[in-house]
Amino acid sequence: MSTKVPGDKPTTKKMSNAGSSVHIGAMEESFGVDPQIVFETEASSVPAAGPRLSLDPEVAFKVEDVIFGIPRSQLLDSELFRDMLSSEHIGSPDEGTEANPIVLDTVSLSQVTSFYQVINCRRFDPLPKLSLKQWSEAHQLATIWGFGYLRKYIYQILDGLVQDPLDRIELAEERGFREWLHPAYAKLCARDAPLTAEEGGRLGLERFAAIGWIREMELRERFRSAGGLQAIQMDL
Repeated sequence: MSTKVPGDKPTTKKMSNAGSSVHIGAMEESFGVDPQIVFETEASSVPAAGPRLSLDPEVAFKVEDVIFGIPRSQLLDSELFRDMLSSEHIGSPDEGTEANPIVLDTVSLSQVTSFYQVINCRRFDPLPKLSLKQWSEAHQLATIWGFGYLRKYIYQILDGLVQDPLDRIELAEERGFREWLHPAYAKLCARDAPLTAEEGGRLGLERFAAIGWIREMELRERFRSAGGLQAIQMDL
């Protein structure tokens, strides 16, 4: 029976690199193989496994109809996979091979694709061009699977990437970045432009009302500090 690895949500396609199963390994590092991901729907398009040069043994995983490999040395950075790989075998002697991959049936192909692109980015490579959603998905799996260093790295990327206070509030709620919330609330309270109905919908009624109340109190305080009614009467 295949080993099941925990994830966040159940799902049930196929990832290949120019028509073959995706592999992250020495050939990409040494010969510059383009790790571009191509999605296919025909299971028959994956060729039979053949001999492959690899100085770093890979562990094979399967998500939906996709088989992909991650070097064992990278998996050792994960609390989850390090414990799994330290046992005599993963479930059967050939578990984790291309013929008998470890099944990841509680994560989506979208999540794994995002995570793959980040973990496959080498030190001097440019950052992968991912959307905010993809960076968030990569952080989600790095957290679930216990990739501590990778999780911190993605967090730093997200911290620099997300500047809009509403976006930061939403991502903080999604990914548990509680330290982002109060600075983002403060920016919304301090800005000159009033909150819009659309922003109120994103914030939710309770936070929208709280921020509106703080803005009103600050406006009254500035009004009093500027002379208040006396200033108005002088103008009249």
